Amino acid sequence: MAWDVTVCATTAASYVTAASRTAGAATEQAADRNCVKYTELSAAYEFQPVAVESHGPLSEATASFLVKLASKIFERFGEPLETDFSSSESAC
Repeated sequence: MAWDVTVCATTAASYVTAASRTAGAATEQAADRNCVKYTELSAAYEFQPVAVESHGPLSEATASFLVKLASKIFERFGEPLETDFSSSESAC
């Protein structure tokens, strides 16, 4: 498995128009762009874009990936992890 992590600044010129219309638009845009960027890599590896907005939600693919990852960690180590990524609060 390979992944590329992108943190989108929703106030950046490249995202501000889409981000002002729809929550999560910047992350979806970034995730789609990374899928295109790594098309060749996807032939050899399972590619997972990970996109997070600096002032908003995770992309749908990222949230799904993190839930699956938490499930795998629980299966392996027996430690339940938080899987509600709907909150935009961060630990920082």
